[in-house]
Amino acid sequence: MQTATAMDVTPATVNQTGEVLLTMSAEAPSLTHKEAAASLALASIIAPEAPDSARQPLEVVVVADRSGSMAGEKMNKMKTTLKFLVEKGLQSGDTLGLVAFDNTVDTRLPLTKMDGAGRKKALDAIAQLNVGGTTNLSGGLLQGCDLLLNKPETGATATRAVLLFTDGMANAGIQDTPGILAASAGVIAGRSCSLFTFGFGSDHNEECLRALAESTSGLYYFIEKSEDIPTAFADCLGGLVSVVAQNATLVLEGSDAATVAKVHGSYKTEADAATKRTTVSLGDLYSEDEKDVLIALELPALPTAAAAAPAVRATLRYFNVATAKMEERSTVLEIARPEATPTAQPLNLKIDEQRNRVALAEAMESASRAADGGRLAEGRELLQAAVAAAARTPSAATPLVSALRGDCEKLLSGYADEAEYGRWGSKMSKASAMSHMQQRSNHSSAQVYAKKGKMSMRRAMAEQSLPESDDEDSGCEGPAVMQQLAAFSAPPALQKQGSASGVGGPMRLAAASPERRPSLTEKIFGKKGKK
Repeated sequence: MQTATAMDVTPATVNQTGEVLLTMSAEAPSLTHKEAAASLALASIIAPEAPDSARQPLEVVVVADRSGSMAGEKMNKMKTTLKFLVEKGLQSGDTLGLVAFDNTVDTRLPLTKMDGAGRKKALDAIAQLNVGGTTNLSGGLLQGCDLLLNKPETGATATRAVLLFTDGMANAGIQDTPGILAASAGVIAGRSCSLFTFGFGSDHNEECLRALAESTSGLYYFIEKSEDIPTAFADCLGGLVSVVAQNATLVLEGSDAATVAKVHGSYKTEADAATKRTTVSLGDLYSEDEKDVLIALELPALPTAAAAAPAVRATLRYFNVATAKMEERSTVLEIARPEATPTAQPLNLKIDEQRNRVALAEAMESASRAADGGRLAEGRELLQAAVAAAARTPSAATPLVSALRGDCEKLLSGYADEAEYGRWGSKMSKASAMSHMQQRSNHSSAQVYAKKGKMSMRRAMAEQSLPESDDEDSGCEGPAVMQQLAAFSAPPALQKQGSASGVGGPMRLAAASPERRPSLTEKIFGKKGKK
């Protein structure tokens, strides 16, 4: 077991140990014993890089909207992207299913191994996708979840995901968001399955899609333009193929010296006052994932001074994909209670960064709620105030906080008027807030979290020759699409300056030129992108 003192230095971003790392640090390592105090602590998790050995199999069900509004470029781009999944993204040990829905729901491809014969069946099913009538989103989603989760048990472990593609509001079947959420939760029933939702254009229900993804530690992607479909999909797939740990949970155990009062952020938590334990559900960990859990502590007054002593124990449990075993990591945070609080305690810049991350992500949420309630100006003011407040903090110039402020400033243009907010401001606010809360990139924001697995898949999408659509008017302009995907495959300009550890002086988004990170394409596809 590791023992972390409150003075521990922020861990390096690159974890080359091959193991999941867990550390803890405190905002104030010493506090007077004479009075009760409230303070912050941070539990930091860094996943290792995915090993060179074969990854865990994928079991994926695509739930595709084929309602009338999907006609034209959206349908063609979706079909082209699904062809990439079959021909380049999946290995022979992976399994794919396809459910299509309009007012009716059809399983176009049962769960099928992606060997030679399976790939042909999948490509035939994709080619036959065509547009139909209205949008029975709930029917398609529930059938997709059922198809994935109620297959015969083989005893093998796999990464399981349902990918939902839609461009509209549910207007058949269950149509209200609470009803759809309750139905999907009933089908999933606590089993291992992540939902990733892709909303095309300005007419989909972002609240519903985001809530579905959040319920299973998945991600919501807002796709403003049809040409963004391949990049968004590559970002999602790049994460799924780089899972190194599954079902990670963090247990925070307080003591007589400190109580966990709150876990900031959006992770699911369960608190047990009797045992002083708080359990945080983190979901799956991708290659090189960083998860920083910001914790509010309450410390009681003590009758006498005390040297540094254990205050909170953190225990991380997860299924290690490489070893196929459940594993555990523990660490203890120590806090001293002297006669007087030292006047010159070192600044914990990592905690300041994470406080800004949570505050700015919450500002995105609050701004969107205000605008959804018809208070657009209030939403705009909330974003502006949060950016201004972050600019006054010690970590303002670090890569993480600079990127957060940049994303908030971009969102402000989506609050220009009601039309802009409805078209994309609402959707981008919800997608960006979710990504920053999870410390996980999407295709269009939160790029400071993009790791090798996702960037490699984006690059692979750009490097591979995308299959042509069956339709001559597909709108898939090869060179333009390739250039766009290539642009996304580069890491964020700030990424090269290290983690959000505060090392170095002021840094700006435009100050550094992008550079390519080492590709994982060979790990995923084999030499030169081939399998």
